[in-house]
Amino acid sequence: MFVYTKAKHRGHDESLPGILWRRLAMMHSLRQMKLDDVILATTSPQPRVIRLARWLKPKRIIGFRRRGGLDVALPLDRQDSHEVEDVFRVASLYGIDGPPRPAG
Repeated sequence: MFVYTKAKHRGHDESLPGILWRRLAMMHSLRQMKLDDVILATTSPQPRVIRLARWLKPKRIIGFRRRGGLDVALPLDRQDSHEVEDVFRVASLYGIDGPPRPAG
């Protein structure tokens, strides 16, 4: 599992350069893993996130329809579904169909 701290959430004993260095090291590790897929689990357009995903050099970048940058672009189905249900549709690419199970 990879976890990072946002600069605005750093603790009193954490320095900004230290947080940024750890994030850079994490990104380097992810790039070295030669990932098959990077999934952008948001339905709102975020070009910066697409650029970051592209830097990781995965085989595919999967997300929702937006302007360019995606290898697999799923259509948005926002009419009467919750964003969690919409994003869960990515699982169908891996043979998992149906609605997400309730949390808890």
